[in-house]
Amino acid sequence: MASAFEYQPISETEIRLLWITNKGNGDMLDCRLQHFQLETKPQYVALSYVWGYPDDTVRLQLEGHDFYVTRNLHEALLQVQNWQCIHLVNFDFLQAEGLPVLLWVDAICIDQKSMAERLREIPRMKNIYSSANQVLGWLGPYPPDLPERRVAAVFDKAMEITLKTSQEERFDLIMRQQHPIQSEVSENFEEFTNDFFAIIALPWFSRVWIIQEAAAACNDPILALGRLFVPFDCLRCMFSLYTYRMEWWVRPNDTGLGSISETRVWLQDPERGHRLFDNPVAPEDLEALEAGSMMNFARRLNLVLKMAARATFYSTVPHDMIYSVLSMTAAKLAKIPKELEPDYSKQFSDVCRSYARFIAENTGDLGFLWRVRHNDNVRHFDRTQGKIPSWVPNFSNRAHMASLTSKIRGKPSFSADGRMMLLEGVQVDTISAVADHLTGQSNAATHFKTQACRIYELLEASAKIRGVSANVVLHDWLKPFENMVDRVYDQSESEVAAASLVFMSWVQSNAEEPCEIALAQGKDTDCHSPRVKLMIGNIRRSLVRDDFFLTARGNIWASRFGNDAVRESDILCMLSGAPTPAILRPNGTQFLYLNVAKQFAGPDFEDILNGVSVWEDTKMFSLA
Repeated sequence: MASAFEYQPISETEIRLLWITNKGNGDMLDCRLQHFQLETKPQYVALSYVWGYPDDTVRLQLEGHDFYVTRNLHEALLQVQNWQCIHLVNFDFLQAEGLPVLLWVDAICIDQKSMAERLREIPRMKNIYSSANQVLGWLGPYPPDLPERRVAAVFDKAMEITLKTSQEERFDLIMRQQHPIQSEVSENFEEFTNDFFAIIALPWFSRVWIIQEAAAACNDPILALGRLFVPFDCLRCMFSLYTYRMEWWVRPNDTGLGSISETRVWLQDPERGHRLFDNPVAPEDLEALEAGSMMNFARRLNLVLKMAARATFYSTVPHDMIYSVLSMTAAKLAKIPKELEPDYSKQFSDVCRSYARFIAENTGDLGFLWRVRHNDNVRHFDRTQGKIPSWVPNFSNRAHMASLTSKIRGKPSFSADGRMMLLEGVQVDTISAVADHLTGQSNAATHFKTQACRIYELLEASAKIRGVSANVVLHDWLKPFENMVDRVYDQSESEVAAASLVFMSWVQSNAEEPCEIALAQGKDTDCHSPRVKLMIGNIRRSLVRDDFFLTARGNIWASRFGNDAVRESDILCMLSGAPTPAILRPNGTQFLYLNVAKQFAGPDFEDILNGVSVWEDTKMFSLA
């Protein structure tokens, strides 16, 4: 049996590149590894892929020694061996006349057993991918229910639409009243749509490292699924055509993807992988990250954070959710504090605290508060021990927004140990009543109806404070659900009244006393439009998920992520740099950060915030 492979030391000016000589005994791959000076600008392909299950490995030969790689990487190397050529944007890299395809593959070209080398290579990742002649994204083998012929149909049509037509012709496609994809795929449109979204739901699209692997590529990355290729931009353009107009969002009648709400989840859920398409990185933005850029560090950091925060990605190691983003700011690495230099031996929660502080001190933007969940209780981030400050998020949590409109009045300061954040803010309201979720409710059908009754009690209390009818407050409370639906259905006439009938039927079925609003005929959801049905579905989920509460001013709010035990006497504050009001709990002379709040009913809070006077009563809040 061959001995284990031993790496030779590599200098900071070198790069290791791999090539596959031929297949050895049986199907075992035989590979070689060679050092190259970066200044010689070797022509190579950088492989971007999902590692896969670390325990599911396959043996290959590396310089005559046994070497184990994950099964997904092995599949990719087998395909590289079988391809006669890899099409590049500017030339064809032919496997001819004995010339091999040189590859950079992190699992092989970096000594993964050497922590020192791994940490040294992380800041170089962006440069490695930007220096490659081509970035090749390996999406994996064909999914079991997606044969090659159907993948080929999607890839061929994507390239036909985006590569074989002029800009004017593509613009004509999106200006048509008919769905642009349906007009091009008249037959099997439902199957074609299902297949397209199944492809962009593959795990590669949600890897955190593709922020730089795909974005830093000097040419449009080439994606490979099985034996087939497609330029990355072709799939991105196809996604744009599906979503360019609100009326072109995928409908139940158009596809077999299920209800319209499920389709929205399909398109929005980060596990479906579309987010990278929804957040293209402009070339001028990448140029701003290069050494010598005149963009100041705070602006550069903000740019990188927004590139990452618009989406939810994942990584095998939680630390990479932070280190991968920081590696994009390599133009000013001297600015990054020592405690944020890659170190996988550190507690992830400590890295999160350093990262949040780093963002706040350099940008003043507290958009990361949207990631805070106080029910975090996972192995790498456990709040139950009471050692993690309330304002520190678990950066492996899903990101819901980029803080593009935060009102930054100043940057916060921190205590010597970095556990307390001191920042400017203003208290705008106090929580006076909460529609608590009842414990022990296992029946979802019963739960949402019971919760509807509790919400209605808040609506009646709000009506008394504001001096209006409960019907007015109910309309205000339901309107945000219609606004949410209208991202899909572009309608001019409001259908809140129809949704209110359904909501009140839930209330009546659980109320002990008659409610103020009388029911009308037609509460059965089967007779409503798809738009109303989607509203009703969203309302039901919100009743189960969100914690609604009433404030002293008579406004109805919800804690953005629910179930964080919001209670009476908690306060609503606007904090400098925070995109939305925060829910804080007084704790002696300090405050605990609980959640972000979303308004559902009451005077327009934006009008209050836009008033100059609201910031006249600011004070400093110490968040512990």
